[in-house]
Amino acid sequence: MANAHSIDTGAGHGSVRSYVIGFVLSVVLTAAAFGLVMQQVFGPTESIIAIAVFTAGITSALTTRQLRGAVHSTGDLSSVRA
Repeated sequence: MANAHSIDTGAGHGSVRSYVIGFVLSVVLTAAAFGLVMQQVFGPTESIIAIAVFTAGITSALTTRQLRGAVHSTGDLSSVRA
């Protein structure tokens, strides 16, 4: 019987440095967003649009960077499917 915890999905684990960078960025970005909301820099509609655009941009950049390292031709697509 296979142990679910031992299945290798091929996804790499980050280094301590990458985790620290991610943590620091999350704290800074959360503080910045909190400050903008508390100071009412944007109205409600503008805030939602700004958050959506920013989130889409970051997600797109991170996904592209991750795929760039794993996909070199169409033959590689089956090995990186989630």
